[in-house]
Amino acid sequence: MLQPDTLALVVCHPEPVITENQSAWLERYIPEAQIHIVAYPDLDIVQAWDKTVTDYILPAPDTIKRILYIQDDVEPIDGESCNIWEKPDYDILGVKYDVPNRPTCWRSPYSWHNALCLIKREIFTHMQPPYWEFVIHYQNSQPIRTMCNCRFFQRNAWNLGYHKQGHIGFCNHGNLKRWKNQFDTEM
Repeated sequence: MLQPDTLALVVCHPEPVITENQSAWLERYIPEAQIHIVAYPDLDIVQAWDKTVTDYILPAPDTIKRILYIQDDVEPIDGESCNIWEKPDYDILGVKYDVPNRPTCWRSPYSWHNALCLIKREIFTHMQPPYWEFVIHYQNSQPIRTMCNCRFFQRNAWNLGYHKQGHIGFCNHGNLKRWKNQFDTEM
């Protein structure tokens, strides 16, 4: 079922390359002109995600109502990842994936993460930058990441009144360590 009101952003690192499976999955649901494969090799993950907002989301035409984010190492699973379209009334909906070093990250029914997610575009127009940010605290002069960039975005969206948030389905998320930045430590 084609989603004409959705803009897809495939966030890649370091090169704008996706798999045949991703390409086929995206083309099944998103009009080709609305699929953007982007890479910002000189930026870390948070800077790259923020740049997609200013480069693609805010300038998009008013006919775009939802943003589908997918990282280049995510492999959608037919019958599992496809059900992201089943809850169009959600403000933010993520597709689950294994996160071995953070087994509780999906515990809340409101939890979601941004490797494969669908977000109402209007949230970005009401939110002030930064949109994505790791929250860092210091302990004994060492940086400790206490909130992922997804949770930062989620909290800000919630504070703006966007409470329909959650997760559904499942996808494979390849190299979770590839995007590691200087503050990416165990939580």
